[in-house]
Amino acid sequence: MRGCLPAPSLRLRSVVVGGANDLGKVRADKLDVEFSLGSLMRGEWRATELTINGMALDLGLDSARPDRLAGLDRKIQSGIAGDRPAES
Repeated sequence: MRGCLPAPSLRLRSVVVGGANDLGKVRADKLDVEFSLGSLMRGEWRATELTINGMALDLGLDSARPDRLAGLDRKIQSGIAGDRPAES
């Protein structure tokens, strides 16, 4: 049973992460996120529901390092670093 308060949500269409010439790019036709109201009121970003439709992942090989996918290591590390506080 859902609560009586509205659930904050975000709906995006035609989402693209990465530039036109990037060898590693993520696309989604539809991205819907429903957030926890209680968590938002405490200053936390927590999704209670996430829906991704029409997702596509474009990958390319790095000619300098054929054993790695171009740009993917950098993007994953920057995404992880941006989501977590720095450790001391």
